[in-house]
Amino acid sequence: VERVDHFVYLGLEIAAKETCATEIRRRIALAGTSFAKFDKILWKSQDVSLETKLIVFNASVILVLQYGCKSWNAPNHMQEERLNAFENRCLRRILKVRWQDHVNTTNLRERASNQPFLSSILHKRLLKWAGHVYRMNEERYPKMVVKWRPQGKQPRGRLWKRWSDKVKEDLALVGELGLDIQDAAQDRERWRKIVW
Repeated sequence: VERVDHFVYLGLEIAAKETCATEIRRRIALAGTSFAKFDKILWKSQDVSLETKLIVFNASVILVLQYGCKSWNAPNHMQEERLNAFENRCLRRILKVRWQDHVNTTNLRERASNQPFLSSILHKRLLKWAGHVYRMNEERYPKMVVKWRPQGKQPRGRLWKRWSDKVKEDLALVGELGLDIQDAAQDRERWRKIVW
């Protein structure tokens, strides 16, 4: 078996270097290809309503973009902005808004029937998956990975962000600071109220 630094498995790029930057770039490229397929037949069409275009956009482009996002290891602010920027470019194309029109992102989202930002969708999906992981038995691999702590000496520099740190940050975004994740996730109804 050949030793490689990265490979694609079940549609996701697995890399030796633990970063989701390459996977996010790959997802944007795949979603761009999916968006381009509908360019002449749907996005430029005058006969199709905006509502139908947005339904197709969410079902074909956004789903390609967020495939496997639950396994991404804590995308940083720049990567989230890159995802939002791609989505904004697509929405501008669908709504026929040129850059010369000086339409800001808030107005663009209002015109697109209050389309939520992709980054906020990703935060919610991560929190939903976190609820499942924290409810799992201790013998399950996802639970063991979350609880695992590396042995040995920490290298110099800033600490790497762990998946559980990202979950805590996302909980802070929805106003749940200092929440005991393990206890809150055990109560499904409470966790649903937090996530939705």
